[in-house]
Amino acid sequence: MAYDLWLIKSILEVDSEFERLDDYRKIISKIYLIISTQPRIKPLIDIPPMADLIINIIRRAIGAYVNRDGETTLLNPIDVHKMDALDNQVYRA
Repeated sequence: MAYDLWLIKSILEVDSEFERLDDYRKIISKIYLIISTQPRIKPLIDIPPMADLIINIIRRAIGAYVNRDGETTLLNPIDVHKMDALDNQVYRA
């Protein structure tokens, strides 16, 4: 029974991570739609780090699930701040 509870907790936490990733996907998609129709004023140096951050979050969530580590699946607040900073940076000229 303890395993079942752990499994449910882990699934809910991983689901939460994927919801956050979907929010990030929307941010990146919105940025792309805005910048794809306009001439570039600066290089798109902030987009690859955003993608790398998302990939790392996915790897951590899957690894935590495989290793039965429910605590690791929680989103690191540092990741949230990094993504927010990168998002803000993209909109600055």
